[in-house]
Amino acid sequence: TRTPSAPVTFGALQNCLSASVDPVVPSRAYVLCAGLLYTTEAERLASAGIVELTLSDDGSLAITGMATPDAAVGVPSNGLVALGDRRVLAVAAGSVLPSAPDRLLEIDVAAGTSREVLRTRAGAFVLGEGTFDRRNGVALVPDAETSAILRIDAATATLVGSIAIEGCVGLPPREIGPL
Repeated sequence: TRTPSAPVTFGALQNCLSASVDPVVPSRAYVLCAGLLYTTEAERLASAGIVELTLSDDGSLAITGMATPDAAVGVPSNGLVALGDRRVLAVAAGSVLPSAPDRLLEIDVAAGTSREVLRTRAGAFVLGEGTFDRRNGVALVPDAETSAILRIDAATATLVGSIAIEGCVGLPPREIGPL
């Protein structure tokens, strides 16, 4: 049996709401901290980030990496999907007033960099919680604006297609999980 690890604190990071296990190295996981939401941009940036955690053979948990958001690219708020190679996808939510679209970001935790993969046409709060499809090497990200599941290649973090969700009665896709 393993002895539980001591609690891990993330310093100034706040609102740590989702985690994703690395599809290549299962002892590694990522936690998305969206930061303080109703505050100044500077305070939000200081309290947001992606934390990389590694579980050792003895059961201890350690922070092995951290990426802080790039204000020019966007602050990740939801939709965390680990891609492998110490990279993740996350959604930087848009806004209604002023109007700004959602952006899907690729974040390289090792390098501490992020880049925009795509943005929605006009809608805010339309990219949802995705998952990783190991068999096909793609991340699947729901897009409520187009009522589709976006397929993002894990190796290149580029859009390689989408799966239309047609004939459904009710709300458009907001979340997809592994089967």
